[in-house]
Amino acid sequence: MSWSKESSHARGYGAKWRKVRLTILERDHYLCQCAECAKLQVPKAASEVNHKTPKAEAQRRRWTQEQIDDPSNLEAVNKECHKRITKEQMGCRPVVTIGADGWPIA
Repeated sequence: MSWSKESSHARGYGAKWRKVRLTILERDHYLCQCAECAKLQVPKAASEVNHKTPKAEAQRRRWTQEQIDDPSNLEAVNKECHKRITKEQMGCRPVVTIGADGWPIA
């Protein structure tokens, strides 16, 4: 699946979304809520909001826009975490680096 060429407004990220986004960032205290950051003592700062159920999947399930953008389906995330989560949701697997000893590098 390729990235959309539509404007952010056309994809549902207009003025209403910006208000919802700010509400979620404030709710989550601008801290990343992803599973990996939850393990850290000091989570990363969040500047983006992730749909836990991706918009495309929610639309396939015939969710309304209100259900898609419901706070229970949203979480504040770090930019890098958001990229990783989106890739995972699109079916990409993380690249594993193998060290000189033949074992994976975490």
